[in-house]
Amino acid sequence: MIVFCIISLILFVFLWIMTKKINSKIREKEASLGKKYKIASAGSIKKHAEAVVWLKGEYFVMDGEKIKEDQYEFFVVDGDSMDKFGVKSGDMVVVNEDEKDISDSETSILVLKVHPLERNQTKYKLRKLIGLYDCRDDNGEKFRIWIEEKKYASNIENPEELSNRYIEEDCRKKIEECNCLGCRLLVSKTIRKSKILRKSKIHYSFHPENSIFGRVKYILPKENVKIIEKR
Repeated sequence: MIVFCIISLILFVFLWIMTKKINSKIREKEASLGKKYKIASAGSIKKHAEAVVWLKGEYFVMDGEKIKEDQYEFFVVDGDSMDKFGVKSGDMVVVNEDEKDISDSETSILVLKVHPLERNQTKYKLRKLIGLYDCRDDNGEKFRIWIEEKKYASNIENPEELSNRYIEEDCRKKIEECNCLGCRLLVSKTIRKSKILRKSKIHYSFHPENSIFGRVKYILPKENVKIIEKR
């Protein structure tokens, strides 16, 4: 009985090692056949900057337009903070890099280029635009009036929270940065989900206007996307 158990254990370990080796070779082969795409973060800090992906098809037809990869920039979405706006984690967004001139009245979904932070390799973020604020000669009250106006145009759920955050030090620095760069302040939002409280909360972000990489033109559903690995 003991001998049988020992043989069974050895056999189990052998099969486990062989399975790992086979899976590793399959993964390497898949990675060699896949293509690297940049990751656009939609949520908290991410440790990956790109992903190896298989796309189901050489081209896609969207709104009657034949979309090829060499016409646009493709980004893999990582995170679920854009769910409410129709973009899910695992989707790919098709971005027109030439469309950086965003009017203040639009509520577009944008890809922003940012500086990676410590533990965060992501260089691109996905955000829902609220508006572009001209922060020159601002005294705080001007921003609150602007937010109240945008409340009706862009369906801002809690303008008081947004205007209060504006007067915090971190946002003041963003205002100063925009003034130095000679550009407007980009105000955007995402929806953060609390797993503990099971509630969603709006998260507002502030970036210089020149951080816009491009506007999302199409969303490629994750059913057409197979992510092999993130790097």
